[in-house]
Amino acid sequence: MTAADETRWVMDTSTFTHFCRAKREDVLQRLAPQGLILIPDSVDVEIGRGRDVGYDLPVIDSLPWVERGILTEDEETLQLLIKVDMPSKPGDPPTKNLGECAVLACATSAR
Repeated sequence: MTAADETRWVMDTSTFTHFCRAKREDVLQRLAPQGLILIPDSVDVEIGRGRDVGYDLPVIDSLPWVERGILTEDEETLQLLIKVDMPSKPGDPPTKNLGECAVLACATSAR
């Protein structure tokens, strides 16, 4: 991500999908700084999984006010360090909470 990303909201899967499923993504656009929302690539993958199971969710590229963020190498490292510290149960998939970790990595590195 870049320094310009500091003025945007970085959004997690749950927040984005809940607003979209309620057909109120317009609220996100109106409230977000500069009307822009950044979705980390791992969150985009999770949103895609939601579409795959039948949720009516937009494709990120179809929303001009939403941008897909690709983590920098440092952010990817931080994402994995955060993931290691996240609680998990036996049998949890290795990708569980990866989107949340990406958002935290972006927010932490933007400071």
